[in-house]
Amino acid sequence: CGAGLSGAAADGGPGVPAASPPAQDRVPVHRAGQVLNYSLHGDMAQAVKGHDVLGHVIDQQLRPTQLNGHERIAVRSVSGGTLTLHRSGSVVATVGGHVAKQEGSGLTVVNADGAVVRDKSTLAGLFLLPVSFFAQRAVNSGADLHPGESWHDTLQAKLFGMTQPPVLLFSVTGQRNILGASVFSIEASGTADMKELVFTSTGRALGYATGKAHVNVKLDYDRKQQRAVSMVVEVRALLHVSGPSAYSASVQEQQRYLVALDVQSMLSQPAG
Repeated sequence: CGAGLSGAAADGGPGVPAASPPAQDRVPVHRAGQVLNYSLHGDMAQAVKGHDVLGHVIDQQLRPTQLNGHERIAVRSVSGGTLTLHRSGSVVATVGGHVAKQEGSGLTVVNADGAVVRDKSTLAGLFLLPVSFFAQRAVNSGADLHPGESWHDTLQAKLFGMTQPPVLLFSVTGQRNILGASVFSIEASGTADMKELVFTSTGRALGYATGKAHVNVKLDYDRKQQRAVSMVVEVRALLHVSGPSAYSASVQEQQRYLVALDVQSMLSQPAG
């Protein structure tokens, strides 16, 4: 990724190995008591155009929402590749000068394939982005990674408006060093089904907007330590509104999220 920790600290160059260790040689590297901290940032913007049932023109650019938060992920236990994680964190949302803070915590269980099999936390959406990458087989089913190869997989998080986690085409684009760790640069793209309730700037509900969004992901992944170092996720959608209070309207939406492992977590983790 070109942003966040990886963009600031990358020092890749000659001598970076061309492939990850053989899959059969990899073992779970996470241990009970291990803690990793991530910073979370996001921006969301919407524009709505159309006509209401009275024929009034709707043409509004809604105030963008900015998100800033953090997440602490503590490994509670590891059993047969299944991880039990205690997650806690908070996010501050700012819209037009108005600020709202939300906090949450709870246990999340991730299997060896990276699927969230149980989540009793109150941290969803953006907070789930780094979680699946702790698993042994989270990336390309645990197979060796080589620049140039591709595969399909599910992004194990539903972001705002998504009806289900999207299936994306992942591709390894390179390999480099970040703070002494060898990481793979991975890009992914695909579409997601969307459904969300849309409001006017005065707070009046127009109806549900539905359609598909284009999703693009840039990921720096540390195979040896089985963790995401940074992620940038962009969601762009042109949705259509149908409902009793709207005759016709379209919603142009953009979402952008950045998740980055903090420097202290990056440096303090022992080799697996």
